[in-house]
Amino acid sequence: MLSPIAQKQKYGSKIDMSDGMFLTWIRRNVNKKVCRYHIGIEDLKRELDTASLVKGFEQAGIKSPEFTERALQSFKIHYTAPYLRGDLAHRIFDPFMFIAKGEGYRMLRGGKIYRLEKNTFTGSRDLRHDLVNIGKYNIQLRGVKKGEGSYIHIETSEPVREEFRESIRKILKEKSSPDIKLQRSRSVISDFTQNIRYAKSDIEGIYSLKRWLLNNSSLKRLAYTNKSFMDLPDELFNQYMKKHTGNRMFFEKRNFFWSPQEVAEKQFRTYYSPYMER
Repeated sequence: MLSPIAQKQKYGSKIDMSDGMFLTWIRRNVNKKVCRYHIGIEDLKRELDTASLVKGFEQAGIKSPEFTERALQSFKIHYTAPYLRGDLAHRIFDPFMFIAKGEGYRMLRGGKIYRLEKNTFTGSRDLRHDLVNIGKYNIQLRGVKKGEGSYIHIETSEPVREEFRESIRKILKEKSSPDIKLQRSRSVISDFTQNIRYAKSDIEGIYSLKRWLLNNSSLKRLAYTNKSFMDLPDELFNQYMKKHTGNRMFFEKRNFFWSPQEVAEKQFRTYYSPYMER
């Protein structure tokens, strides 16, 4: 019942907001025309602060005492719970806990508050000079000198790359047939390139992973009996080139609660999955 109201909040990440929409929000503000170059990232402190939640409800136009009381009961039980139970509660209640922090130009996403401003502020970093980590991506505004065309550089973060390398290492070392190892390695490459598709300018990072695969001793040994293993580096590069979104922009859609029949049930389940904390 809270979701249609949360979907309308100005500063909250929408239930159906993808990484592409979030990065587009950044790209539309961090450029030479808008000039919100200064970014601050703050962890959202999740506490059982019922007063803040009630205040958020009031600001969102929720004025039913009975409904508020029932929501508070659920909030007290689930909001600070660990693991998936807590993750789902975060998605439900965060937009209202965060609403009071709406000063400045901000967005809530993945348990963090991202703030963009035209002038420096405490704890901020200048995206014209710094490569800043945002979730699984590192971003920086490049081409900032006079006469240059500016653009947002987006690459994958090192922990994401290392997770890929570790997945491949485990597969190549496991006790299974070469055919199974090849199949599973291809699956990891497919999932990885799909997961980082918004890293539109990560050619260097992909080349480094390609070189790592080419020089991997376990992969070379397996290639003695199955040459298809040596195709994996090119498959990684080709899939990235095919899947990455380039300079495409991804804009927020109209509030889907106004026309729920347009959204398939499977998509609704994805929006509300505790695995998909935004």
